[in-house]
Amino acid sequence: MTKRILLAAAAALLSATSAQAADLGKAGTAAALAQTFRAVDGFNWKLDAVGGGAEGQTGGLWGARGAVSLPIGEHYGVQVDGQLASFGGRALGSSTVHFFRRDPGLGLLGLIGQYGRWDKYNGIDIGRAGVEFAWYVGRFTVEGMAGWEGGTRRDVADPAGTTTRIDLHSRAFDKVQVGWYATDDLKLTLGHRWSGGRHAGIGSAEWAFPIGQGYSGAVFAEGSLGERGDGAVMAGVRVYWGAKDKPLIRRHREDDPVYAPGIDEAINGGSVAITAAAPSAPPIPCLAPRQIVDGVCVLVRN
Repeated sequence: MTKRILLAAAAALLSATSAQAADLGKAGTAAALAQTFRAVDGFNWKLDAVGGGAEGQTGGLWGARGAVSLPIGEHYGVQVDGQLASFGGRALGSSTVHFFRRDPGLGLLGLIGQYGRWDKYNGIDIGRAGVEFAWYVGRFTVEGMAGWEGGTRRDVADPAGTTTRIDLHSRAFDKVQVGWYATDDLKLTLGHRWSGGRHAGIGSAEWAFPIGQGYSGAVFAEGSLGERGDGAVMAGVRVYWGAKDKPLIRRHREDDPVYAPGIDEAINGGSVAITAAAPSAPPIPCLAPRQIVDGVCVLVRN
């Protein structure tokens, strides 16, 4: 009886192995199929040149963004992305670290940490920490980030007497969007952002084209509209590089995750509480025979 069971098990194992070998043959090689399930399909990078503007910010936004992604074993990956730009005539920069687990056929779950600074109003700093996620469903991707942010809180007065209030106190943030790949190289997205205590609708479009030898080029546009009607737009060109040529949908699911929100996204679209109060009228001098008593200018009789 035992012998029959062992023979049946061996036959089943041999049959399964033969079927698997046939499937691997169709895919090319076992290594190629295994690589499909890696969190990051080898070292890769992307680099953007961007330009745009936000309502209420003179000088516009222009600069560069970039990211480098690496696999950590089969199931995990890390990405470091950064931004260096001029926004409103002042320097702006941010850096983010992503650590994630991903199945390119299913989705992604990870952690992010970010620090950014805008060199205006004597410096505005912001930090973020949270989770990121993605769910791949055919040509649709539901992706986003959520967590906690906090930064500069102070009033800044200029020589004209105008006081600007910077209010980035600790609170939740999120950026969630749904992307649709109309073709393998064209992605359209719509979503929502909550940052700086304010809501904004967001949208973007990206079209990629092959260059060869692991390179792809792309053009993109992004926009937002804040709850107070303040808007922002940004557009640019992007270069991808990886060990393999592949369409945009595979680069997004096998190579680099999306960028984390930059500090400009906390500012544009009315998302940061930066408010200016009108300068107060100059004080009326208190001259003799009047004098200040308990903070009030009164007439003093001898």
